[in-house]
Amino acid sequence: MSVPASSSAPAQVEIKAYLENTNVIRRFKYQADKFSFTTLYQTIYEIFKRCHKDETFVMHYRDDDNDLIIVSTDEEFAYAVELLQRSRDTYLKLFLTEIRNMTTASDGEEEDDDDEEYLDMTGQNFSVLQSSVVQEIDLKVQQFKNKLMQKAIKTHKKQQIKLLKQQNKKSKVKVEKKTKDKEEKKKDEKKKDK
Repeated sequence: MSVPASSSAPAQVEIKAYLENTNVIRRFKYQADKFSFTTLYQTIYEIFKRCHKDETFVMHYRDDDNDLIIVSTDEEFAYAVELLQRSRDTYLKLFLTEIRNMTTASDGEEEDDDDEEYLDMTGQNFSVLQSSVVQEIDLKVQQFKNKLMQKAIKTHKKQQIKLLKQQNKKSKVKVEKKTKDKEEKKKDEKKKDK
């Protein structure tokens, strides 16, 4: 589904595309009558052909919350353009993440080109989603480890304080006993002297 050109939609959108993990950046104008994800993907693929060595990639943009958002449908691309129109930016920044050695599961059967393209895009989205989930899990695990470490430190401090209190109590008891023994010894000596 293409995004229709309206009076509020620009006739063209300036796009700045960054190929991640490289210094390759391309800037180009994209015509409003071509507002479809497939056409955009093909255009960017052709522009980066020399750099990405026939590997597929996933496109992202940063939304107004500064989150990386995947672009994989006409609607998502249209929304990215809509956010661009509402922002102060003059161009849409797209970040391209290469998906290396992408394969589709076909159980030995050949699929037609449309099915392969769909599976490739679905696989890309799944790979990015899987990567995001793994990062989120790693973050949660790290946060949990930090909490455990803080709890262990608190428990250790409490044990040290308890041990110090016990040692102080024992020392106090020893001092009191020595003091009492000394007093009794003095009393006994006084009795002997009388």
